[in-house]
Amino acid sequence: MPDQYDYVADKYDSFMEATPFRPYVEAFTFFNVVGDVTDLNILDLATGTGSYARAVTKRGAKSVTGIDLSKEMVALAQHAETDDPLGIHYEVGDATQFKMEQPVDLAIAVYLLHYSPTEEYLQSMCSNIASNLSSGGRFVTYLVNPKISTQQDYYEKYGLFVRTKPTHETNGEKVVVQLDLGGEFTPEITFYRWNKETIEKALEKAGFKSIRWVDPLLSPRWDGTEGDLDHFDDYLAVPHALVLECEKA
Repeated sequence: MPDQYDYVADKYDSFMEATPFRPYVEAFTFFNVVGDVTDLNILDLATGTGSYARAVTKRGAKSVTGIDLSKEMVALAQHAETDDPLGIHYEVGDATQFKMEQPVDLAIAVYLLHYSPTEEYLQSMCSNIASNLSSGGRFVTYLVNPKISTQQDYYEKYGLFVRTKPTHETNGEKVVVQLDLGGEFTPEITFYRWNKETIEKALEKAGFKSIRWVDPLLSPRWDGTEGDLDHFDDYLAVPHALVLECEKA
């Protein structure tokens, strides 16, 4: 699976940190589900430039390993580690193959499973994630909402431009999007819209249980100073992604 973010690595994270979506919706929801990470050993898959790896480290994680398929993203994460050493280990790696020396307590992945082009690839990814977790360890991930809006321009005011209209007629259908990185568009990025049944089946076969889907939440700190108070209403009604939490049996 060729990485799609190499060409925008230098702009992606700076834009995401600047847009109100990340702190007020994405990160708020994610950490609401993740909870206390004190003294946990954590594997951050699809770490990108290491934003969430750094965040869980600063929240008290014992050790953090960040893995990403993009060499450019990992290089930027390592550069950030050099500038502000936190003890995070980064590697270029494939989520279907990477192996930790010791299993971890928590695996996180902000946008990963929906890059699986086939059910077989999805299964391989889920199975490998489980193999890197201790018994009772959790996997918390953001992934594309199986009921993502079919309206072509629905997410444009949030910087997400859907170039291929989802139909909800085909499980695993290809959807092409572009991100607006502060006025400059990324190359087209492809993901695959899998239904909940397919995702849950892959997770259960991999050895996960207690699967829970969580809709995005808006932080109570949102006061409209970076936009209207109702700015996120449409997004929260039909979010482009959901959080999923499960536990290794």
